[in-house]
Amino acid sequence: MNRIIKNLRPYPMEELNRIKSELKEKGIKIYDFGTGDPKEPTDKK
Repeated sequence: MNRIIKNLRPYPMEELNRIKSELKEKGIKIYDFGTGDPKEPTDKK
């Protein structure tokens, strides 16, 4: 396998998701200020 490919690190967001899952399992409240799909509908004004 290519040396560069072998040395690639995991995608940072995957590590953050793993940490977040561990915290949730411990019952720790998570405040996620990340971007993503909105959960609330857009104001019609």
